[in-house]
Amino acid sequence: MNLTKKLAVLAVILGILFILVNLKEDEELKLVNTIEGEEAIELIKRIHEGEFEIVDGRILEYEGKGKVRVWIAEVEYEALAEKYVEEMASKVSKYFSEPVYLENLKAYRVYGMGRVHYFFSTNSSVVWVEFENRDSEYHYEVLKKLFFS
Repeated sequence: MNLTKKLAVLAVILGILFILVNLKEDEELKLVNTIEGEEAIELIKRIHEGEFEIVDGRILEYEGKGKVRVWIAEVEYEALAEKYVEEMASKVSKYFSEPVYLENLKAYRVYGMGRVHYFFSTNSSVVWVEFENRDSEYHYEVLKKLFFS
């Protein structure tokens, strides 16, 4: 086999290896833990300052391209969820960028503790999503999958 053919075979093998290595299998979100009810409510209240009336709560932990944790606090009505989000935004304003829009949803992006966080309200829920991965395109993919599909 001459040098040109050897290089061509090597290029094909390298191409196949590149495709296999870059398959997006690690982007699959896998739910690895769920905390619900009173235990979730207590954990959610523990990380907030002030009064925060919660009807129900869930904490979902995923693994994908890094860990993803979703905190969901159900409140009595939609306007209260919106109020809580705006109060959080005013308290953490020094840590966030301008609001970002996910589909038609206004969310706040916060940087802290080596992670990227988004919080927003949807219906009567206050949602906080914490990403270990810092890739904003990945964040949008995950948020879209979890909340808009």
